[in-house]
Amino acid sequence: MELMGCLRGLRWVVENEPWEGVTCVCVGTDSQYLAENHTRAPYWKKVGWRNRAGEPIANEDLWDDILKSIGKLPKGWA
Repeated sequence: MELMGCLRGLRWVVENEPWEGVTCVCVGTDSQYLAENHTRAPYWKKVGWRNRAGEPIANEDLWDDILKSIGKLPKGWA
């Protein structure tokens, strides 16, 4: 659910921007899973959704959608 909440928030931002004077988006979460792994997701995607040990990543579809949504944000917002 943590990933879905983040994804829905990012999608809402993408669908409802632009806002005059807004220069960034900040996602607040109490999810350690999301907070500790969001910077790893691009690496996981690059290596076929595997971690460094070669094990598959859970929820790769949600992580991929999060990365795609971040990619749709205006430059400098992410």
